[in-house]
Amino acid sequence: MFCMKCGAKLEDGAKFCPQCGAAQTPAAPESGPVPAAPQVGGPAEPHRSSTSRQQAAPSPQPGYAAPTRQAAYAPEPQPYAPAPQPKKKKKHTGLVIVLILILAIAAGAYVMRDKISSYALRSFAPPEKYYQHVEKLSIAEFGANAAEAYDTLLLANTDVDNQTSDGGLELRLDSAGRDLIMGALGSTLQQLNPSEDLAWLQSLSIEGGRVTQGDLTSMQMKLLLNGTGLVTLNLTADTAADKLCLSVPELKSDYLEMPLSQLEAMSGSSGMGSIIGMVGGMMSADNEKLAEALRSMPDKATLEKLIEKYLNLILDYAEEVDKDTEDLSVEGVKVEVTALELTADGPTLAKALESVYTEMKKDADIKSIIVNTSKARDEDGDAAYQEFLKSLDESLEELDQVRSSDGFTMTVYTDAGGEVLGRELHTDGFDYVMKFPQQGDKFGLEILLGEGENGLHLKGKGTKSGDKLTGELDMESGGSFLGILALEGLDKEKLKQGSLSGAIEIRPSDAMMNAGEGESTLTSLLRNLVIRLDMDTARNKGSITLTILSDGSSLLSLTGRMNAKSGGRVSPVTGSDMEQWSADLAPNDFLNTLVDSLKRAGVPEAYTSQIPTGE
Repeated sequence: MFCMKCGAKLEDGAKFCPQCGAAQTPAAPESGPVPAAPQVGGPAEPHRSSTSRQQAAPSPQPGYAAPTRQAAYAPEPQPYAPAPQPKKKKKHTGLVIVLILILAIAAGAYVMRDKISSYALRSFAPPEKYYQHVEKLSIAEFGANAAEAYDTLLLANTDVDNQTSDGGLELRLDSAGRDLIMGALGSTLQQLNPSEDLAWLQSLSIEGGRVTQGDLTSMQMKLLLNGTGLVTLNLTADTAADKLCLSVPELKSDYLEMPLSQLEAMSGSSGMGSIIGMVGGMMSADNEKLAEALRSMPDKATLEKLIEKYLNLILDYAEEVDKDTEDLSVEGVKVEVTALELTADGPTLAKALESVYTEMKKDADIKSIIVNTSKARDEDGDAAYQEFLKSLDESLEELDQVRSSDGFTMTVYTDAGGEVLGRELHTDGFDYVMKFPQQGDKFGLEILLGEGENGLHLKGKGTKSGDKLTGELDMESGGSFLGILALEGLDKEKLKQGSLSGAIEIRPSDAMMNAGEGESTLTSLLRNLVIRLDMDTARNKGSITLTILSDGSSLLSLTGRMNAKSGGRVSPVTGSDMEQWSADLAPNDFLNTLVDSLKRAGVPEAYTSQIPTGE
């Protein structure tokens, strides 16, 4: 017998293979005799086909394995190694890519939703539907910008009762400006100083700060010449106690005390009294009352909501609209636009106003604003609201005048994406035109304010970089050329939101600046005059510089700057009346100190020697 596993020859009846150790299962009994193998050299075997030979071949028995040639030794067992798993196919890669593409398209569609809807409405909707869509987008933008400007210019000052601010005003003279002064006053100045050329005169400025805390206000102002301090004025006002204390440290450190109301009453006088009255008026403001009034104003979100609500309410009556395609062109900058012309006759306008007035009568936000602002001024809020309702009723009764009017026409120019590039409004006695075509980095700009040719007309072109515009506009009125308005990096988006950034130059025409007959240094300068404004303002801070130039050279510049922040601390002070305060004054000491300061500022001795110091 043979091993059923490795085929090694075994003794009959062996239960285990001595070669591989496999247990042996007894073979099943054979069903018939095994034919004898043919002997070599015996009788010839009868012929059989290959098929018959296959059928005659004995079938292996269950558990039998054909003998194989074995090595003379047992192989050493090999360490177990798991069969390598087939790599999984990345079945979901394509799906992930498709999902990413779908999300990207959806995100782009969301960002471009206004332009997509504008394109669809422009192409397929009736003109009035497209017009209303365009104006709804414009109203939303206008509401947001107006609310931002309102917040920047008004609500930024709600901490006026607890605020610290600083700033200054500086006048600088350049060589051309000094020449202008010498041309006007040179003969008089040279009587005191024959060699006078004003080269020493560079700047004159006032610097200071203001702190408010409840009823108290503290202010400091310092006068400087060429950057050298000359005189300082310290003021502290207490509105609750009706007193103002002031001191001039260079003259005396003690404070002079006087009734605040007395100074305020001097505002109607002339000369120095008027200046003192103006200061008194500034110091007598009730900070807490002013802050309360400002805080009673509607917040930015409420104002934006009201603007959108009532403009959209009027828009609902925009029913008669004509649509056309045309070129919007200004000074060679041309773009194809859709022109939407709205015609609102008197009856239509009356319906729109009736809807607005009726809604205002039941608007809770408007009622709250009127009541709160009135109470902040110590007025009867309910009575003020009833007066408002009465005025609305009167306006409703006067709508017959509107019904009999000619109404107005409004034309809006839009690009393919629905962006407004121009607008025209024409009523009886007033015209407004704004056209702003753009091609790449070029723009054209035309603005008309007023009645036809008698209005102010500006027209020109330039380049833009982002939101900043640089270019030149001709100014005309009544058919006369007034001059040129030049823009330099003017940020149009900041301007919409109440901030100023960039520069504007006004170059008056010779006809505008011709002061009279004859020729002189002054008239020559005026005929080549340029007025320039450099602006950089934001919420609670900013600076503006006004520069006067002639033939490209600066005559003088005036710079104002301001910076304010919440929080401040003021210490109350007390002073003496005029008689006590002036009892031990030493004016000569003050004048000597002033002369020293003037000399340090570069003032020639020919002038300082004219100041009486008592020496």
